[in-house]
Amino acid sequence: MNPRELNSIGAVATSVLALLLFAAALAAAYVMKDQTAISLLDGAVVSMATSVVSFWIGSSAGSQKKDQMLASSIPVPAPIVPPA
Repeated sequence: MNPRELNSIGAVATSVLALLLFAAALAAAYVMKDQTAISLLDGAVVSMATSVVSFWIGSSAGSQKKDQMLASSIPVPAPIVPPA
């Protein structure tokens, strides 16, 4: 497995783990009927989901693709311009 695939798997795993942990905390707050925790965690889960979606379809994903493209490109030497 190359480093790019491993990095991608790590990003997916981190996203899923974060969402699952917040969702589990929210479910626990619902079971305990703790309105304060429910309100706080509800906002946190929505915020986390928004961040994850923004990463995968937003500028961060585009930035990663750009970095991958630049890493795999062949450098071209700059032209030598004689002094005027």
